Amino acid sequence: MVFSKFRNQKGFTLIELMIVVAIIGILAAIAIPNVITYLKKSKTAEAKQFLSTLRTLQEAYLAETDSYGSLSAIGWTAPANPKYYMTYSAAFTTGASFVARVSGNIDSDADTDAWTINQAGTLAHATLD
Repeated sequence: MVFSKFRNQKGFTLIELMIVVAIIGILAAIAIPNVITYLKKSKTAEAKQFLSTLRTLQEAYLAETDSYGSLSAIGWTAPANPKYYMTYSAAFTTGASFVARVSGNIDSDADTDAWTINQAGTLAHATLD
C-alpha cells in the first residue's frame, strides 16, 4: 500500500534532467562562437562607419580649403558613447594626403585593433601590440 502512493506522483527522473542539461550544453557550444562572430562584425562595421564619416568630412574640407584638416578643423567630434572604438586620430600632410585611424579591441585579447583610411578611400586593418 505504501508503494502505490508514490506511483501517482509526477516529476522528472535524474536521467531526463541530465539529458536536458546535455542538450542545453550542446546548443550553447554551437551558439556562443556565432555570437562572438556577429559581435566582431558589428564592431568592424562601427569602425568603417566612423572612418567613412571622417573621409567624407575631409573631402568636404578639401573642396572648401584646398587642403585636409585636423579633426576639429573638419568639424568632427567623437561620439559621446562609442560601443567599441575609444581612440580617433587624423594625420595629414600639407593638404596632399591624410590618414584617419580608429582603434579599440575587437576580440577582447591583449592586442589593440586599428582601422585606417586614406584620401583614396583605402581601408586597412592592423593589430597593435
